[in-house]
Amino acid sequence: QAIRCALTSAAAGSHSPVEPEPAAANVGAQRIAWVGASSLAAAALAGWSLSDRHWRFLRELPTEALGRLEGAMGSPRSLIDVFVHTGVDEALAVGNEVIALACVGWAAAMAAALLRSLRAQLIALSLAALLAGGFSLFLLLAPPFYRSLHGLLPVVPVAVLAPLGIACAWRGGDRALRFLAALTVAYAPLGYGAISLTYIRAGRLEVGLEWGQRYLLTLYPLLAVMAVYGVWTYAVSGRPLRWRRGVVGAFLVLAQVGVALEVRGLAMVQRSNARLAAWEEQLRAEPLVATPHWWMPASLAQFTVDRGILYTPDRASLQALLEQLPRYGVQALTYASIPAPPADAVDGAGWRVASRDVVRGLRITRLVAER
Repeated sequence: QAIRCALTSAAAGSHSPVEPEPAAANVGAQRIAWVGASSLAAAALAGWSLSDRHWRFLRELPTEALGRLEGAMGSPRSLIDVFVHTGVDEALAVGNEVIALACVGWAAAMAAALLRSLRAQLIALSLAALLAGGFSLFLLLAPPFYRSLHGLLPVVPVAVLAPLGIACAWRGGDRALRFLAALTVAYAPLGYGAISLTYIRAGRLEVGLEWGQRYLLTLYPLLAVMAVYGVWTYAVSGRPLRWRRGVVGAFLVLAQVGVALEVRGLAMVQRSNARLAAWEEQLRAEPLVATPHWWMPASLAQFTVDRGILYTPDRASLQALLEQLPRYGVQALTYASIPAPPADAVDGAGWRVASRDVVRGLRITRLVAER
């Protein structure tokens, strides 16, 4: 009877509420009040500092973001533009059939990580290295000069082994590797979502020379680490020796292709700088310069500061400029563009072409007023 009473009392005591100490309760209340006051002050400061343009942007952001995301998700081509290749803005023009083969290669790389059959996995890895790596080699050896590559994956061809590394890290027991694998998998759609809000319109990627996939740049080191872990796991596994040698050899070849692409990129920058220097030297000899290219004033920054460049993005703005110049006593204009100027805009404004030159791919069209 005594034992039963003791157990009953202990059970009743274990369910009795424990009152917090007054000092601890006061500290907690003070923290809540401080956080609330700081949040209100920050919100008030933000509201005071934002302009009407910022408030309009915030009001339109939900609708605009939803529309952009719907357009991006509804078009598989935007995924190809971001991760594989797109020929916009002075990038290399590639046929759709070649891009399709590269996509098959990257799909095989992802399938290899899920296959349980060792032979099927080897076949998928071989197909990925052949098609996806072959596309990177194609971009490396393509003879035309091009100034930009917008696809994320072809410039790091060793990433064909990253899905295998992610799968191995996830199946293993190392918590740090699991976290890195999960971060890699989660980061790709998050970065793509950020790009969808800014650079994808009507289901296609629209970028300039300077941007590329800047929201996905952090994915490069993550893919590289996962690829190295994947090839290392494969090399120390119990698979046949010739298989392991083949995968390691393919990894080394793909790594060399990636380094060579970086070297070609540096060569592109040097060649582009030399071309811009030749353009600036030529344009300094011209009286007044207009261009339809938004990037030219920034690319020729010193010339723009010294002399100025008129920006005429379309036919209507060029014709309006030509109609206004004679009123200010300007009878000559040099139109610097990669394509030829629209002839109807020139003729319709009462101007004619006096002479033409081509300097390192830039068309120099000298226009004179006929009145």
